[in-house]
Amino acid sequence: MSVKNIPSPLSLKGMARLRERMDDLSEALAYADAGETDLAREAYTRGSGHPRVVLAVSRHEHWSRELAASALGLAQRLGDALVLLNLTPRPDRAFISRADSAAEPWLRRASAEGVPARHHIQPGGMDAVSDVVRDMGRVDMVICALRDGVRLRGQLSIPVYCVRV
Repeated sequence: MSVKNIPSPLSLKGMARLRERMDDLSEALAYADAGETDLAREAYTRGSGHPRVVLAVSRHEHWSRELAASALGLAQRLGDALVLLNLTPRPDRAFISRADSAAEPWLRRASAEGVPARHHIQPGGMDAVSDVVRDMGRVDMVICALRDGVRLRGQLSIPVYCVRV
């Protein structure tokens, strides 16, 4: 066995932290689904010192009611911000206008419910999600349509919550 194949203590520590974080997020999601908001928030924020974000992803200019409502509800129960992300191969003016219009009611609803929210349009397909997650640096959960979640399998080191739309 060569020395380069032996994991360093730092990487083992990082793996342990990642496993603990995944356990905390799984616990928080279970509590949130059960309506236990306070317990979900406690498990979700355990060990964190920065704001958390739920990233909702749509490959279209519109938002299905199921996906947007689930993302907003989850962000609210966890005490998180919400980012609505529209993906498009070509972000032309028409797409941007339609996507902004479709996101606006959800942004207003989030504001009314006390959830910080914003809208983002990103060129590309589902492969662009990992770039957005990396660039934002504080995304702990992605929520998307079930068929899109399959495309994210193995690309992210954070939970992907899929909604049947």
